[in-house]
Amino acid sequence: MLYHLEATNPLEQCFEKALSNNAHAEAFYQQLSQAKLFILSEGSEDAPQAGDGAIAISIKQWYIPLEDGSDHPFTPIFTSQIAVDKAIELMKSEGTEYHGVMELEAATIFQLLLQSGNDMALNPNSNMSKTLDEDEIRYMLLPDFSLVEQRGALVILGKVFSEELPIFAKLKEILSNYKRVQKAYLIESNSLNFGRSCTDHALYLMVQFVADDADDLSRIKADVDRMQRKMDPNSWEVKVHQMRADVQDPLGQFCVEKAEPFYRQSLLAKMKRWFA
Repeated sequence: MLYHLEATNPLEQCFEKALSNNAHAEAFYQQLSQAKLFILSEGSEDAPQAGDGAIAISIKQWYIPLEDGSDHPFTPIFTSQIAVDKAIELMKSEGTEYHGVMELEAATIFQLLLQSGNDMALNPNSNMSKTLDEDEIRYMLLPDFSLVEQRGALVILGKVFSEELPIFAKLKEILSNYKRVQKAYLIESNSLNFGRSCTDHALYLMVQFVADDADDLSRIKADVDRMQRKMDPNSWEVKVHQMRADVQDPLGQFCVEKAEPFYRQSLLAKMKRWFA
């Protein structure tokens, strides 16, 4: 059963625009990350104990029935008092219990739910609803993520934080075979369809050469393809992209502004090039 919402505040007005046009997504995320949002709470008897003066919060979940007969939990989040009141009316009509409503800063809610691994949805069962996935939350909470437009589509870019991942060593081994590679970055990319959240998760190996070298770029792509065929088939695809100093593209600009190269040409390789 759907209930109808009218936009009653600037956040919801921006939400409506973003649902109809991806171009308004960035403005919506900015407003959402600074907003106060509403969540439903469980009864106090169900709340976990908190120590050292911490506040115990027990957040009510809703459930989606799956084809196998099980129920998948998610946390409903509401963008206004009117939105949560309409949801409560719907719950009462269905005989569903609730025990209270909490108004919290968006960052607090997102951090709690991100740490617990809970799925989230804004205004579920309404005409103004949307799921929120981990990549969107990280973009709103962390400065090392950006929303950019690439070839007419929206993409969330982010740093890959752990250089201890095995893929870094494998990529360094590949790149060390090419003396014209000056440096390289590894970033993550997630295509954003605002109404459907993020898809097409991939890693981008961003390679900058001392001088343009189409042959070496093709060979690196072939080496990376061979590497991926030996990896877990469920792992993210690694795409190779050349960074050029004379071309400003969103991926390269993100690397320069927010990332650090994980690979640099060795001093010995530089010396060999200088005296070649």
